[in-house]
Amino acid sequence: MGVRPALALVLLLTACAPTAEPGSAVSAGYDVADTPNWKTSTPFVGFSLSPPTYDEAGLDVFFSRVAEGADLVAWVGAWEEIAQGGTLVYDLSLQHDYVPVVVTGFPTDANELRVVPDDPGDMVEELSSWVGSHPVPFLGFGVEVNSFLHDKAPSDFEWYVDVFPLLANAVHEASPGTSVFPVFQLEYLKGERGGVFGGERSAPEWELIDRFPDADAIGFTTYPGLIYRSPTGIPTDYYTEIGQHTDLPVVFTEVGWQAGGELGEWSGTPAGQSDFVSGSVPELAAMSEMVIWSFLFDQAAGGPAFATMGLLDADGQARPAWGTWLEIFG
Repeated sequence: MGVRPALALVLLLTACAPTAEPGSAVSAGYDVADTPNWKTSTPFVGFSLSPPTYDEAGLDVFFSRVAEGADLVAWVGAWEEIAQGGTLVYDLSLQHDYVPVVVTGFPTDANELRVVPDDPGDMVEELSSWVGSHPVPFLGFGVEVNSFLHDKAPSDFEWYVDVFPLLANAVHEASPGTSVFPVFQLEYLKGERGGVFGGERSAPEWELIDRFPDADAIGFTTYPGLIYRSPTGIPTDYYTEIGQHTDLPVVFTEVGWQAGGELGEWSGTPAGQSDFVSGSVPELAAMSEMVIWSFLFDQAAGGPAFATMGLLDADGQARPAWGTWLEIFG
């Protein structure tokens, strides 16, 4: 999990994106350098940067659709890539009038394990310096840290816990209005390891949230369609339970339900995806500061479990869920 733009898109947008002045006002009529109003405003909804094709024509189509039913666009990538991916999403926000969101994580090695740097100094300097000149309202630091770090590399997770307050303090000095938060994988945090994940249910790990007292918010990714065969199977307290474990603002950086896929009994349907949008996404918006649906257009990245998460397919054909989304947020 965790969405990233293709290198071709980074190269294209680096060449054609407008240049933003440091401290420029972002969309929604506010400057994050001042006391931000997003904490009391209507929750933002939007999509990750997920055009149908990685060229100017694909971007034009993507942003025309974003304008119909979204307030924000997010970039998710390794921290070393923020100067490219983060900058292009920030710069394009000034052109297309959306709230830019940046979520940074760690690069992945050949064994699909996240790699943390030996010395965090360069990383802290890179991220805080970038936010100082690109004052985004939301900066996620660490992607699905419970599943990728705590479960797979416990010592790296402890390193991350120690580094998080250093990064948060540096970012706040550079841009006081920027909210810094970790991102957890909700299904894993709840102990839901079955379904497509192929494991057994385990004990919840809600206590991991308490390791981040310096966070401004707590972020989550959630893909319940990988656990439940139908939206009707999701427990009624599935999301509201979060409020029992943190008093901090909540943000959802990745939300999705598959419309198909070769996933056996967990293969989705267009109707099921639409039902999830109508049944759960308004609930997420009501309890959070922002909700990001992972893909607007289907993307090849992520494997079969994520291949049909788009509200539109790769050819731009709208699924029923897109119409449902527009009825709610358009």
